Amino acid sequence: MASRACALEWGMVETTESRPRASSSLLRLYQPASSGTERLQTLLSAAALTRLSDSDELLDAALALGLRFTRYEGALAALQAASDEPFLIRATAGAENRAAGTVLRGEEARILWRSLRSREPDHHAVTPDGRPVPPPSDLPYTSWLCLPLVTAHGRRLGALVFHSPRSMLPLAPEDVETLNTSAAHLAVNIENLQLHDNLERTLDELLTLHGAGQAISSSLQLERVLAAILDLSRRIARAECCLISSVDAQGELQVLASTGETPEWLSYRATRGVRLTLNAVLRDGVTRPLGIPPVAGWCTALKVRAQTIGLLEIYARGRTHRYDESHLLAGLATQAAIAMENAKLYRALHGNEQRLQRLVETMIQTQEDERRRAAYDIHDGVAQTIVSAHQHLQTYEALAAAGQVEAADALTRGLDLLQNAIIETRKVISGLRPSALDDFGLVTALQHYLQALHEDFGLEVELNETLSSDRLPAIIETTVYRIVQQALTNVRQHAGVVPCRVRLDRHRTELVLEVRDWGPGFDVESILSEVSAASETQRAANPGRRMGLHGMRERANLLGGTFEITSTPGKGTTVLVTIPLGDSAPTTSLLEQVPYAE
Repeated sequence: MASRACALEWGMVETTESRPRASSSLLRLYQPASSGTERLQTLLSAAALTRLSDSDELLDAALALGLRFTRYEGALAALQAASDEPFLIRATAGAENRAAGTVLRGEEARILWRSLRSREPDHHAVTPDGRPVPPPSDLPYTSWLCLPLVTAHGRRLGALVFHSPRSMLPLAPEDVETLNTSAAHLAVNIENLQLHDNLERTLDELLTLHGAGQAISSSLQLERVLAAILDLSRRIARAECCLISSVDAQGELQVLASTGETPEWLSYRATRGVRLTLNAVLRDGVTRPLGIPPVAGWCTALKVRAQTIGLLEIYARGRTHRYDESHLLAGLATQAAIAMENAKLYRALHGNEQRLQRLVETMIQTQEDERRRAAYDIHDGVAQTIVSAHQHLQTYEALAAAGQVEAADALTRGLDLLQNAIIETRKVISGLRPSALDDFGLVTALQHYLQALHEDFGLEVELNETLSSDRLPAIIETTVYRIVQQALTNVRQHAGVVPCRVRLDRHRTELVLEVRDWGPGFDVESILSEVSAASETQRAANPGRRMGLHGMRERANLLGGTFEITSTPGKGTTVLVTIPLGDSAPTTSLLEQVPYAE
């Protein structure tokens, strides 16, 4: 009796009191009604769905239940993220083969809007004689039943649509009411699960963002920092593909790190719309939605000191853009940009420390070589000349005491030798530290040096310069002088007496040095590879081998400059050096202590 009373309350049991006999014309407008037992079982089965704790599982089960009851061939559940958002397919069943995340448009979307606004089911129309009215041309099915998903307090979530490509009579009103009641219960369950999911997501996002700073800043290794950023981004946005890209010297985007990067996503990223969005974010640094549903994501600028250094790209499928999500990603991007910049600075600092260590080692070795060379020059040149002068003066003393006329010749010869010793001593001193550089500046010192090369070795070097009368910082003058010395020493040793040119151009922010020779040239790559591949033992065994190239590069790098050497066999060699001017130039005197490699 209790069951029957319950059934009577829901109108599920057919009685003569509750349901008048349908006329024959009415039967032609609807399918035969299901039995009260079937409707009751459907309601009970719908109520049992509350045990499911996953929204997707709940929708799948509801669609399967509805298909069994309605005998339609396909079904879909379409939900909205907000009242002004489009309908996205969330679940499908039966003959419905569209993917989750597909946006409903046109007449199909209007059917859902109509049903939600009226809060009543929407059936396909039939003529008075029971023939279905032809559906709109953009509708993918002929017959349908749309059930609104509206909560008790009027919140519109979406709708369930059961459809068939065949012409079918609408369901009986009793059956439609059964399904509509089930849909109302389903809407409550969906809302509860959404609220639960949102609460969990918000908590997870807050915890994720709270730990983001520690996770990102836990390492100064750029690769680990990038991996941490990608992992956090994927968790916050529940994304399938995340990329971090940076801007190269030409202003182009280069991918630094990625997760979930597949050919499909790379192809989508190359589409015109996505590229326009990426360029817009690069231009103004404003976070923008990325993709067109069913693809949804975000593009966030990585900015340091108001300058965009890269992009964080998030791609997901089967969802809509959430603007609260964008704020979290923007906060993550700020921390990520700072961490990336710190990692890059650490890498640069580490590289500078290694270069400085190599330079110190080179300096010590070169100083020893320079001292050895100076000792040889003094021993074989100055010392021998002084010894000879001393002997001639001793001869003069003896001849003068004896009153011989040859005494004057001995004195003259001794004085000449002493004069030669003075000249040779000055050459040795100039090799260690050219006095003209301190007294007259870079251009004059170079002119004296080039003149000496011509007199001693016959090397013709043309000097072109656009320097002003203002002196350069001493450290820059010393660096440029030593690089020119080393470059021309390499020419003299490896190319012989060939035409050369030294060019100095002073710009507003940098000094450009070019040393060009028209000698036989060489294969630069093979020489540089040989230098890089040399072991410590080989370097120790041949301390001076290829030291010139290494020394020039290190001198330029330690001033924040660049060093480039190009050469083609048979066409000569060019050394190009740029050195920044102004506050960026170091003031250390370390380079002043480094002699060039002879």
